[in-house]
Amino acid sequence: ARSEAHLWPVGLHPVDFVERLCIDYPQAFVNLILHPVWGLWIGATPELLLEMEPMEINNPASSESHPLRRLRSMALAGTLPVQGKSDDWGEKEIREQQVVDDYIARSWKSRIRNFHRSERSSIYAGPVQHLHTLLEGESDLPMEELVGQLHPTPAVGGWPKDASLNVMSEIERGSRQLYGGFMGPVESPDEARLFVNLRTLQIRGEQAHLHMGCGILGGSEPN
Repeated sequence: ARSEAHLWPVGLHPVDFVERLCIDYPQAFVNLILHPVWGLWIGATPELLLEMEPMEINNPASSESHPLRRLRSMALAGTLPVQGKSDDWGEKEIREQQVVDDYIARSWKSRIRNFHRSERSSIYAGPVQHLHTLLEGESDLPMEELVGQLHPTPAVGGWPKDASLNVMSEIERGSRQLYGGFMGPVESPDEARLFVNLRTLQIRGEQAHLHMGCGILGGSEPN
């Protein structure tokens, strides 16, 4: 990951910018955060990490503190301009997405009931499109444990996880801060929608610091 600093447009209110993002990114989780430590952040992330909602009829075998809930996650990776065709994906992008898909499937298969994964397809995010699959199931595990199984996925943490995180900690020149983490509304311990914090900028004074990254595989072209 890296960041670039650009001048924030004079007279542009952050709320007005967020309203424009809602129009340009209708499928994304558009957000504005004013945090006492991390400052002002704006984002429009298309990547669902964990969606969790209570089931209408709980499994009698589940505990009262953690009723059975429907789960959904998204394996999203690979990028093309929207102008490209949805079948223009190359081997590199397909492999990149498959790594994330396999990681989530491994994390869930042995611990999630009624596990199911969708077919791979394109999803749109403003001027670009990504490959994605949806992975679904049911569980009574606590939210913290479910998130701990998933985050960070290879899309932001690399694979193998420990080795990749060690390498990135050595070569990345700045702190990611909130970039690449996860965020979203938590209605209760049993209902939440958490997203990977991508398509992100941080406003500091007169500057907007754009945070960005990309998937790197053997078939990547640095230019």
